[in-house]
Amino acid sequence: MKKYSTILAALTLLLLSCNQTNPYEAYAEEFCACVQPYADLSKRIDSLSEDPSEEEMNQLYADGQKADADVQTCLMRLQEKFKDLDMEKEKELMDALEKKCPHILELMQQNAQPQQDFSEPETPETEEQQ
Repeated sequence: MKKYSTILAALTLLLLSCNQTNPYEAYAEEFCACVQPYADLSKRIDSLSEDPSEEEMNQLYADGQKADADVQTCLMRLQEKFKDLDMEKEKELMDALEKKCPHILELMQQNAQPQQDFSEPETPETEEQQ
């Protein structure tokens, strides 16, 4: 009987080790859950009317403050949990994020693009001014 329980335990361990996820996918899954409040807030901002009320803006600001605190706390826990993960392997990390939460990756990429500058362009100096 002991022989069978040892074999069963070994098979269970083997099956569990085969089901282990890629560490980058595990990180991506938890990262996506951490930053979901930002994605939700972004949707709310996008759906605001052109002229939101002061109350709406105050609530959005308060919700943004809470989301920021929650996300920062979650990301710090995540950083500690995955401290041995090589974050320099950008391809593996981006592939995992694309697989686990493409909507959040898209949002991150949109926010990373430089915003268009609508300020007045500087006039070039002419030779006379030099």
